[in-house]
Amino acid sequence: MIKIFIVIFILTNNIFGFYILGTLASSENNYYFKFLHKKRIYGCSPVGIITASQLYENPKLSPSCKNDLEKFFGEYPEERYLSQDVLKLHQRYRVNYDRQQCHVMINGGKNYGTLMLENGFAIKNPLIKIYDIVLNYQMKTAQTRAKELKIGIWKNSRLPRCFLINQR
Repeated sequence: MIKIFIVIFILTNNIFGFYILGTLASSENNYYFKFLHKKRIYGCSPVGIITASQLYENPKLSPSCKNDLEKFFGEYPEERYLSQDVLKLHQRYRVNYDRQQCHVMINGGKNYGTLMLENGFAIKNPLIKIYDIVLNYQMKTAQTRAKELKIGIWKNSRLPRCFLINQR
C-alpha cells in the first residue's frame, strides 16, 4: 500500500521534473513564451504540440491548407489569444525546460499544451516523445476528446491532415 502511494505521489507531483518558478515576461502568441528566472530571460515553446498559428507560419504550407487555416481563424479568433487570456504577464508559473521547449503549468497544475489540445487549437506532435507518463496520458486524452467532440481543428476533416503532412 505504501509503495502504491509513493508511485502515485511521484507521478502526480513530478518531483524529478525540476520545475522552476518563472515570471512570464512575454507571450506574443500561443507557441512561444519568455520567462524571467534569476535575472535571465528564457524562451520556449510548449512541449509536444503543434498549434494552428505555428502551422500557419510554416513556409511549406500548401495554399489549400493555408485557406483552411484562415477559415479556422475566422471561426476561432480566440485561438490566437488564448495564451494572453490564460497566462498573465509578470505572474509566476511552474516551468520545466526541455531544450527549447517547456512545460508550463497553469490553473492548479494543468499543462498549457493540454489546454490547447482540449480546445482543438493544436495537435499532439507525433514526432515528440513525452516521457512524463501522466502528462502524456492527459495530452492524448485531451486530443481524443476534442477529436470526438469535433471542436477546433477537428471540425474540418482536412485540417488535421495539414498538420501531419507538414511534419515530414
